[in-house]
Amino acid sequence: KSMKKVLFLSVTKYNLKKDLHLQKKFEGLSMSIKPYILSKGGFCHKKIWGAEFYLLPSFFFWPLAFKLAFKLCLIKRIDTIVAQSPLVEGFVGAILKKLLRKELIVEIHGDWKEGPFLSKKRKFERWQRKFVPFMAKISLKNSDKIRGVAQYLITEAKKIAPDKPCFIFPTFTDLNDFLAEKDIQFNDEILFVGRNDRVKGIKYLIKAFELIKKDLPGFKLVLVGEGLPEGKLPLAEVRNRM
Repeated sequence: KSMKKVLFLSVTKYNLKKDLHLQKKFEGLSMSIKPYILSKGGFCHKKIWGAEFYLLPSFFFWPLAFKLAFKLCLIKRIDTIVAQSPLVEGFVGAILKKLLRKELIVEIHGDWKEGPFLSKKRKFERWQRKFVPFMAKISLKNSDKIRGVAQYLITEAKKIAPDKPCFIFPTFTDLNDFLAEKDIQFNDEILFVGRNDRVKGIKYLIKAFELIKKDLPGFKLVLVGEGLPEGKLPLAEVRNRM
């Protein structure tokens, strides 16, 4: 029996240089499906890790991506389209499903309502805020399955598409890096690792830590991430940068 051919639509910017995390992820996927990835990263077509990557530049990405996705669905005989979010990816996936009768899985990795507007300032934001719910509605209602990385995302999706099968499935993490640790010691520290972005809500973490500090006087809040200021913040220590 031939493996199912799956086209992943995303806006992730891939760098296909040696990356053990990506390698393990796609080598694992390729054991049960034939993955095709259409995403950002400059003009590139490369077969690696059991997958085929089709990368396009950010400039005019979606017109080019739609044309290429349509072509791949026909030439490669794609069975399933996986859209990374219920926004443009899901909207394009829904159109392709209608035109070509493909299975559509819509993934939800975060807050699709406010998230796009927290990470950066967007042109025509007022218009985009009206269009975002429309895209999400089209994407989710036309999906065959919905995958969320957390229960609250599934709950929100169910408000739009209550009849669709939903699954909680976290993002890929190589647990071997953690399992290989020896002589583990636990310190009185709360550690945040991530970029300094409004969508990550670091200021709320600091406020929450302030509320519990009196009950846990020995604890420290440590922040590690790209874009964090050097030195110390109120109540938090910036240990180092990624």
